[in-house]
Amino acid sequence: MKVAGLEKQANKKDVFQLFAEKVRDHKDLVSRNHPELKDILESDSHLDVEDIVNVLLSNNLLVCCDRVVKTVRPRKRKLSTWLAHLEIYL
Repeated sequence: MKVAGLEKQANKKDVFQLFAEKVRDHKDLVSRNHPELKDILESDSHLDVEDIVNVLLSNNLLVCCDRVVKTVRPRKRKLSTWLAHLEIYL
């Protein structure tokens, strides 16, 4: 019985890892909100977005970070979309 439980946990971890890699490597995603990506999660595809994010954070497949400089640079109109400096929250 314990072996089946471990296999299920390993399979679940692999599914979430595949999901994280697909979202990271998908160049055409302007927004990360594509429902067809949830199909990768198989039996866990019914989970809410917050639950999926919590699992990804707990498995270190996703890192919470924020921009270091939060003000607009002189002579610029808006913040940069390609950040050079990020602060990681642990």
